[in-house]
Amino acid sequence: MKRTITTLILAALILLAGCVGGKKRNNDVAQEHKIEEGSAFPNDLFGTEYPDREVFEVHSATDFFNAVGSNRVLRVVAENIDLSDYPGFEGVRISNIENMTIEGMDSCFPADMYVNTAMHSEIAVLEFEDCNNIVLRNLRLGHYPVSYSCYAPVVAFTGCEKIIIEACILYGCGTEGITANNTQRLLFNNSTIESCEVNAIDLSACSDFLFFKATIAHNNLCCGIILLQESERIGFEKSHVVENVSLKDFVVSARDCRQITFDDCVVSDGGRNVRLLEEV
Repeated sequence: MKRTITTLILAALILLAGCVGGKKRNNDVAQEHKIEEGSAFPNDLFGTEYPDREVFEVHSATDFFNAVGSNRVLRVVAENIDLSDYPGFEGVRISNIENMTIEGMDSCFPADMYVNTAMHSEIAVLEFEDCNNIVLRNLRLGHYPVSYSCYAPVVAFTGCEKIIIEACILYGCGTEGITANNTQRLLFNNSTIESCEVNAIDLSACSDFLFFKATIAHNNLCCGIILLQESERIGFEKSHVVENVSLKDFVVSARDCRQITFDDCVVSDGGRNVRLLEEV
């Protein structure tokens, strides 16, 4: 069954729920990530990419973690990077960073950055804490090579603000594609979540998230597709939720949430009569 959903608003709901390659300069003008006219979310909500930042070329996991820092661009020039190769990778968390962009070279061929499930099955691919104005672009992020064998999300955010995920693919076997707690102002733009195993999205105490032209597809989930708790102003615009398998017969599970919107979205459930929401 395929349904097109236009502007569904759920207000006050209580529902269940030092690098190889050296440094360069980035001389681009400042970028604000534009949302189409008519969106409920203003253009300046999700942060700005500032010009004249140092560019660090990334060829390996060691390059990547050594380059992490504020006010810089990490440009991934390798086709794929096993982050597990970094010595002491277990427990690595990106903390207290601002104005950092991590990007691949080409949106058509995103750089693959992954965690080897044979070595680390309980670690997120990228985990951010107390970070501000972070951009992930042209990346393919996930756990590899064994599907449905890990116990961690693909990307995780705690206490962060102004996050942009653009032209990225987040793939399993992550338990969730995105997990966020106490995080505000995240734009998930023209990106995909696939092959996850618990929820595609899990948000707690979050606000002002927009999933714009997003695709949530081909996830084999033991719970609902989208889990929201104590969150507000979470929007889905021009997005597709298609061909997911879930043990639950609903798409969104929300507890103590308000201002959850779906505008011009398509839900295809493979013929099952699933509900958009589970209400208690």
